[in-house]
Amino acid sequence: RLGRFATAVDVAVMLPFKVRFWQPQNVFHEILRQRYVDFRSRADGGDESAQAWAEAFLALGTKLSVYVG
Repeated sequence: RLGRFATAVDVAVMLPFKVRFWQPQNVFHEILRQRYVDFRSRADGGDESAQAWAEAFLALGTKLSVYVG
């Protein structure tokens, strides 16, 4: 799902008109608030699938201009 979300953002920025990302940013922030800490903890514990998810999630945050401290 993160991959499809990231692909949609990539396509949206190539459109010949400005796309506002406030709604996807809100969804991202909600996932950040609800799920990221768990995945980050599992990733830090060596879970490779959680590491991949966390990396993809952070990359999506960069595309959406959302800072994840």
